[in-house]
Amino acid sequence: MSNVHKLHQAGFTIMGGFIVGFDTDTEDSFKNIVNFIQESGIPVPIVNVLKAPPGTALFDRMNRENRLSRHFTFSEGETNIIPTMGAERLKSGFLEVISSIYPPEHSYKRLKSFWRCTSSLNMVLR
Repeated sequence: MSNVHKLHQAGFTIMGGFIVGFDTDTEDSFKNIVNFIQESGIPVPIVNVLKAPPGTALFDRMNRENRLSRHFTFSEGETNIIPTMGAERLKSGFLEVISSIYPPEHSYKRLKSFWRCTSSLNMVLR
């Protein structure tokens, strides 16, 4: 998180892409992603569910493990993988994350954090 703040202070705007649904994800992963996004002040976070596009190593592995649930699509919040945590838990965790970061008041809180980081840069540029 401090690295994100340092980059913001140096004039970079971090846009973060986050994926949920990895085999290594735990119950805490959803809360940890929300906390990181909010505390780091990433102004534009994008969260989606892990997908296995055909032609990738992930697709091949999921196919070998008989864990492909449907044809691949780019639909937001959907996956073609049978997750180790269970499909319902993944869906509810994904919804927890997006409902925690996308409401206007939470976006505003992140923007205030981002502006605080960049205010020292603005002082130098004046």
